[in-house]
Amino acid sequence: MSSQLNCCHPHCDTRLVKRGTIVCGRHWYQLTKEQRFRALRAKTTEEVGALKIEFAQYFQTRMIGSHEIVRCREETCKADLVWLKTDYGSVRSVYAATVSATDTLYDSRKHRMHMRECPAMEKHG
Repeated sequence: MSSQLNCCHPHCDTRLVKRGTIVCGRHWYQLTKEQRFRALRAKTTEEVGALKIEFAQYFQTRMIGSHEIVRCREETCKADLVWLKTDYGSVRSVYAATVSATDTLYDSRKHRMHMRECPAMEKHG
């Protein structure tokens, strides 16, 4: 029988069912390669517990106000991004460096859209 736990991200309520799992799939890609390697190698309950605390603190440092900083999944890019809503309800990925803690909506005069500049966009056409 496996125990159910939540993802260690502070704002995620995803239930994890696999024993020893620390983060959900969505947040797994926000970890560095070294962090993912250590998470896969953790065997004991103590190791897993220490990693949960470490990762929760890591995710907390990757916040701008209520916005979560995510990393572009493209291996050639890995830029830090924030998703902001537009006036029309859609979302835009913008560079985290252009976002302040009080920003709630996308502003084309202030925020730089990532999709226009991502080096991996050429392969997506």
